[in-house]
Amino acid sequence: LVQNGQVKQAAIDFQAYKESAAKLVGYPYFDFFRHPASMLSRKDLLERLGFPADARYILYTSGSAYCPDEPDVIDSILSWIDQGFFGNNIYFVLRPYVGGRSKDRELDVRKFKKIIAHPKVYNYDKMNWDNLENSIFFINVIRHAALMMSVYSTIFLEAVMLDRPLVAAVFDGYKKRPYGQSVRRFEAFSHFREFIKLGAIKRTFSFDELKA
Repeated sequence: LVQNGQVKQAAIDFQAYKESAAKLVGYPYFDFFRHPASMLSRKDLLERLGFPADARYILYTSGSAYCPDEPDVIDSILSWIDQGFFGNNIYFVLRPYVGGRSKDRELDVRKFKKIIAHPKVYNYDKMNWDNLENSIFFINVIRHAALMMSVYSTIFLEAVMLDRPLVAAVFDGYKKRPYGQSVRRFEAFSHFREFIKLGAIKRTFSFDELKA
């Protein structure tokens, strides 16, 4: 029983399954995402985030050690928010890479220290999927986001299922890193090649493109 076509093809190519033996069933936990029991109203969600009732927010999920230049990108976005480029009452939710190794989490603490001090930033650093209440809260953080940003995280799948606009910053902040160290390398991963081909995400390759 496989979740999607890519997993089915991997079963055939790498595990010697016959095509007829692999049955597509979708992602069972997506049913929970769409179930009324998992839904919080926008009003309740914004109150829990400490944002005004008319707020909109950008949700950014971090790639941790894989993406060392994220602060350049986030600092720029916050600067644009402060200057009013996106209108009034725009806020920012940062989701650090909570599942990483301890040294990755320590890197995130250092990397985002200045960012989480910004008055319009909510730092969501809780674990999710092992806790029902936290899971429901985070599902709704995705559900009510005006926009989700990430550097090719699989969380994009959840955001697509909840019909959120998706943006990736496919550049290394102010640096020019070699390909093997650059976020550009993620576009070559097989599961994201298909994602890009479908047009599910808006890719930006500079600060100007990102701002636009």
